[in-house]
Amino acid sequence: MLDGIEHAGFAPVGFRTVHGFAYLGNLLAPLWDVDPLDGKILKKGYPYYPEVRQALDTLIFNGLVDLTKLEAKCINSEWVAEGEIGLNYKAARPLLDKLDVFSDEKAVRDFLKALAFSVSPFADELPHIVMSDVTWTDNRTGRGDVIDFAEYRNANYSLNVANAFDRALPTSMIPSRGEKLQFYIHLLEKRASVLRS
Repeated sequence: MLDGIEHAGFAPVGFRTVHGFAYLGNLLAPLWDVDPLDGKILKKGYPYYPEVRQALDTLIFNGLVDLTKLEAKCINSEWVAEGEIGLNYKAARPLLDKLDVFSDEKAVRDFLKALAFSVSPFADELPHIVMSDVTWTDNRTGRGDVIDFAEYRNANYSLNVANAFDRALPTSMIPSRGEKLQFYIHLLEKRASVLRS
């Protein structure tokens, strides 16, 4: 994820931005025919993956990710550690190069780069934009429920919306998967701005 974020030029990023990016990546991975890193999420105040946080802590401890800022923040009446992180390319490059040998890993990296470029115009607002996602805001799942969009693909409303662009455009203008990503992210940003006003 951080490699894609670095390529798109919006690093360093906050922890919440990384979790929001991971959430969108998990939702939209099927567009790229790659498996979600995690197909379930506990619906709490905002998207949060404990495994991602543990992985980031390990990467920071091992010097592969730079922590540039760390502070305690109260978010939705909950105190959390918030920081800004970026990939330490000098340390991470040898590992990233080895991953490119595996076609599945390369496909995931290509997808995450495409997603990062789609998100980059709204990177500063990503934690807020993600909160307006159609899968996240579905009122059939309440706070404390698990959203399982991998096992029940019909419950992945975000993917359904992204794929609906095929039907919304004339057949001579079938969008590429990259265009679907961009369309969905732009739609998400518009929805977030309407919900905020």
